[in-house]
Amino acid sequence: MSEKSPADLIREHDELADKEARFAREKHERLHKVQEKLEESVESVLADYPPKAEAFDVNSTGETHSIRLRFDTGELLNQLSRNLPDEFTVREISEDGSISVRWIEDSIGEEKHLSAALRGIIADDTPNEELEPVDLEWQDVVSRAEKLGYDREDIERKLHEMDDLDVIGVGEEDAKVWEGENFNVF
Repeated sequence: MSEKSPADLIREHDELADKEARFAREKHERLHKVQEKLEESVESVLADYPPKAEAFDVNSTGETHSIRLRFDTGELLNQLSRNLPDEFTVREISEDGSISVRWIEDSIGEEKHLSAALRGIIADDTPNEELEPVDLEWQDVVSRAEKLGYDREDIERKLHEMDDLDVIGVGEEDAKVWEGENFNVF
């Protein structure tokens, strides 16, 4: 077997670099198409579930009013998880209101939809630094999830599982529910 000359190796290198650049462009184009499809999914849900305006502050002179746009996050995430392309799920709800969507390579079942809805319900009523604390009762979470069409037994089983994984916290004496340490990564 004869050895290749340096010039031949350079030509092969250039060919491989061209292929690598083409593959990188193709990968980028495919990811861009995925992003467009995800945006379409979110936008179609938002069209049916728009935010509500809520005045929450006014300055001392009465000249400047603050208005927040609020979603029913439980309903929004429930519908979003059902409307995303197959094998995608809502992974994280950030403090700034953005969501992360993840491809999980498996078909999304009813349990993933329920999990998204429960996280949305809990996130909806979890205070941020600017709001007064809101007491969220276990029963309130269950009732809201039932209104979304889920079975009480499934809801309670999932809430216990989420508590075990520290996705949520549940008060032992008062049954209050709050975001756990792993809430945004479950």
